[in-house]
Amino acid sequence: MKPKKILVIKNDHIGDMILTTGVFRELKKEYPKAKITVVASNANKSMLESNPYINEVIVVDHGKKFLKNWKNYSSLKKRIRDEKYDVAIDLRGDFLNIFFLMYLTGIKKRLGFYKSNWSKMLLNFGKKRDIEKHEIKNMFEVVNEGLGIKRKNIKPEIFVSEKDKKELVEYIAKNKLDKFVCVCPDASHPLRLLPLEEFDKIIKYIKENYPQYKILVIGVSDRVDKLVQDNPGTISLKFANLKMLYLLFQKSAVVFSLDTGTTPLSWAGNSNLINILLKFSVPYREHLKPLGKNAIVVWEKDEPLKAEDIIKELPRFLQK
Repeated sequence: MKPKKILVIKNDHIGDMILTTGVFRELKKEYPKAKITVVASNANKSMLESNPYINEVIVVDHGKKFLKNWKNYSSLKKRIRDEKYDVAIDLRGDFLNIFFLMYLTGIKKRLGFYKSNWSKMLLNFGKKRDIEKHEIKNMFEVVNEGLGIKRKNIKPEIFVSEKDKKELVEYIAKNKLDKFVCVCPDASHPLRLLPLEEFDKIIKYIKENYPQYKILVIGVSDRVDKLVQDNPGTISLKFANLKMLYLLFQKSAVVFSLDTGTTPLSWAGNSNLINILLKFSVPYREHLKPLGKNAIVVWEKDEPLKAEDIIKELPRFLQK
């Protein structure tokens, strides 16, 4: 019997949600009459706005934040139980999600990733993540094999509003942008961060050798402030609307991004991208590599990654 109500759980980071967007589309195409509810986090819920394949969003943070908000669990449990979902799919692979949001809420068909035997026992169908395989392919294996379907279009899909488009037009006009590059020096883990002096060298090289390109420095940390302060003429863009940023990347000559959310935000729109991976992220380069046709990856090998390793790729994207 085709499911009438489906709960999909992906309450983690921005990039992870972007990679999951194709799942929502393919589920809706397979089951056009089904109600699809997504459990998102406060961090990634914005990526679901304007998505026509999603009927409802429930915001539940994961890990310690979930436990801190324990007082809200009884109402959350009732909300999910009352919907009587036919199937739940945890694409985060989190015991708390599986136990509290799927098992205790009485959902009979439970699919997802598992990390422990405890999680595996609570699933009707489960798989371990294969880090040698792209994360999107991992997720589609859970969905296709668990539901007995054969959806093949795995491409992420981000939807923007007219408000997002208007914001982009106004931003470009305000900053008189024609040719420009986007430098994103932030990452959520310190071991994913390229030293600031290497980003500084990249910016200075572009200013000297490609002066016709304006440079936008994008992020949320004081690393952005430091790079802009040390490089007069660069433009700071902090705490940007992610959907506007997605559109901005598509107009950029190239985006420099580490192992963080701006990478899938870029390649999902086929923007020109140089994805920079340090040793910490290299073991996962097949698992999370950009699938966009205009993206390349520069990764750290035996020696620390230097600006020169990245600069040599610029002729692919910039013209003198």
